[in-house]
Amino acid sequence: DDNDEAYDFASELRQACARPNIRYELNVFVLTHPDKDHLGGSDKLFHLESPSKYQGSQKSPLILLREIWVSPYAIDIAYPTDTSKALIDEIKRRNRLKGTPEGELDGNRIKVLSTDGTELRGSVGSKLEWRLLAPSDQEADIPVPEDADRPSCNDSSLVIQWTISEGSAQTRLIIAGDAGVGVWERIWRDWRQYPDQLGWQVLLASHHCSRSSMARKNEDSEEYEYSSEALAALGQVIGDGFVVSSSKAVKRDDDNPPSWDAKQRYLDILRNANPNNVDRRFLNPETHNNGKPAPVVFELTEFGLRRKVPEKVAKSAAAVTLGATRPSTYG
Repeated sequence: DDNDEAYDFASELRQACARPNIRYELNVFVLTHPDKDHLGGSDKLFHLESPSKYQGSQKSPLILLREIWVSPYAIDIAYPTDTSKALIDEIKRRNRLKGTPEGELDGNRIKVLSTDGTELRGSVGSKLEWRLLAPSDQEADIPVPEDADRPSCNDSSLVIQWTISEGSAQTRLIIAGDAGVGVWERIWRDWRQYPDQLGWQVLLASHHCSRSSMARKNEDSEEYEYSSEALAALGQVIGDGFVVSSSKAVKRDDDNPPSWDAKQRYLDILRNANPNNVDRRFLNPETHNNGKPAPVVFELTEFGLRRKVPEKVAKSAAAVTLGATRPSTYG
């Protein structure tokens, strides 16, 4: 819809994945969990069948996924839907090929990751390292209940800390899908003796800036009670840091997500690290272009992470740099 201000990222994704001979290939696609807002439209973007059938085309530029990463829940999903079917079928196809020579080919590879498994960290190329923080096998085990209520699969989300190197600078990001408060409490218990291992310079706010990732609702009082353990796990910011809320605009209302109250907690985390320019370090794609939608883009340099200002507001807004080898500067 030309009148819809929502940002259509498909063309930029295809451009980033462009290869010679009209091919489009993505090295790794990480499905945190199979909720529709995390996999919707995948059949329109990605080639979801055997790579032998892949034909790149300018008219139908589907992207070949060289490798897919999932949690165990995606292999044995309790609630497949019309939205998830194509991608889940592809995940199951690849899983059947694991351990075979064919399963090692681009377009057939898959990782099924759990903290109870043996693959807890690794690298993608020479500049990108990863560390798995969640889920455990128990968190990824979402049973089918006897009644009609569907339990959430949020806690089956892959939680991964990424470390990107550029020259002598290292930048850490944490992307956690919709992991809830119990997952973050468990992460803190596992890592509390090594809190630096939970560090981040960019945090994608869990569950779209929901209170449910850091608090529980008291059934008697209907009030949310915040967890010190979850806040500690989420709060290991390095330097100044940025929090990105992948959600609609965060407003002072009763929505959850995104939660205005949760945003205040993230602002507190940023403020404790550096009290300057806190509001400019909480970013929301829905309002990123002077109140209108635009992607939140970071550039990696030898001096660290730099937030790229949207072109339409570049004249009125200064870029913010998160330095790994020198202090952050603000224009």
